[in-house]
Amino acid sequence: MNRLLVCLLLLATGTLCFAQHNNRSARDLQFRFGNPGARSQGFGGAFIGLADDATAPVANPAGMLRTAKRSLAFELNYERQDNEIPFFGGTIQQQNIFEFDFNFTESEAPENTFQVPYVAMVFPKNNLRYGFFMHQQANLQRSYRTEPITICHLNADFYPNCDQDDNPLQFNPSTDILDIEMLNVGASFAFGIGDRFSMGVSVFFSQMDYQADSIIEFRQILNTVQVQKLARGEDEDFGGIIGFLWRPAEELSLGVTYKSQPEFEYTATLTKDQPLPRVPDDFTQIGLFKVPDSLGIGISFAPLDNITVNVDANRVYYSEITDELIDFSGVRVEDLLVTQSMKDVTEIHVGMEYVFLNLAYPLSLRLGYWLDPYHAATNNIEDSQILEGDVDRPSVRDVFFLNAFEDDNNHYSLGLGWSFGTNLQFDAAVEVADSSRAATVSGIYRF
Repeated sequence: MNRLLVCLLLLATGTLCFAQHNNRSARDLQFRFGNPGARSQGFGGAFIGLADDATAPVANPAGMLRTAKRSLAFELNYERQDNEIPFFGGTIQQQNIFEFDFNFTESEAPENTFQVPYVAMVFPKNNLRYGFFMHQQANLQRSYRTEPITICHLNADFYPNCDQDDNPLQFNPSTDILDIEMLNVGASFAFGIGDRFSMGVSVFFSQMDYQADSIIEFRQILNTVQVQKLARGEDEDFGGIIGFLWRPAEELSLGVTYKSQPEFEYTATLTKDQPLPRVPDDFTQIGLFKVPDSLGIGISFAPLDNITVNVDANRVYYSEITDELIDFSGVRVEDLLVTQSMKDVTEIHVGMEYVFLNLAYPLSLRLGYWLDPYHAATNNIEDSQILEGDVDRPSVRDVFFLNAFEDDNNHYSLGLGWSFGTNLQFDAAVEVADSSRAATVSGIYRF
């Protein structure tokens, strides 16, 4: 309500509330939409249909009904993100009016994080369960500088003149900084309906610290003009999770969750040293950063006493991030504004567990996989015409070269678990992906 009043006030004073922005630095945002805990990670993140321990408040709050004792959960996590920059530098050679050869150099701005992303307690009371949790949903930092991208364009005779171009065009270099932290603290409640169906709700208070800055250098004949595109904010909001769990048979359970994520205010500012053509006028606007909601469906099947198979399908509504944009670029193709947009994607998580029951302390071996479809923003039109102006005096549009980099990300996981009686459970998992590595240990103490 307070945020709505702020937006209405700003609207009355002539400043609009927008959603996310198309700043370079905000490319490829990462949130934790997977389920917490090393046990879930060993399953490839597939846990909605099982959710039988104290990670249930976030995985599927309806699963808290499967905990018979008071339970304490904790998680420790190490993660390395490569933070690949696909257009760090390089060249673009125009072959004809409509075609370009992209020869980019890549780079990385790796970041290592060590954190406690999840802590929770669950309490049973007859046919009810309640709990409390802390969940670090985002913790991403990266900082890098790109080099100029040289563009060899056609001359007046429509012939690529790279070798003879004394004054080639350049895609402007920039310094980009992204720092995003999102922490959720919440409470959960669940109850059973009959012997085989349960429902649960989690409500959480969320705080986000956000910085996405791009400082771009427009190199002129006599000087360099610096353009600062800044997006910064610190805000709070509420979110919620609703979950259902149905067990039609002892060896089979089905789960459904919907996660309604918060939105946060930030301030977007564009300033420059002097006026520039094809660069928007200086502005300061209030934006709303909407973390995308998600719908998850999961199934857990135990064909044998010591084998469990989990499968989750998680629909993430990334398009909510870019439904409306604060435009930092001001690039047009004819009358159409070129902006960046994100597509909704479906993550598929699959995992299997084998338990060695003949040991004094049963040992579990887990294997998992999940597919993270490409969800970084891409240009809203397929635009290979990166140049504008006269053929013999073209200029470079300030847009992303993103359509060429769409690539899904495959995640593979291996996990182990030990059960020490009925009171203590210890789990560990490692996950390897195309651009990240993670190691997680977690534990459940029942008392």
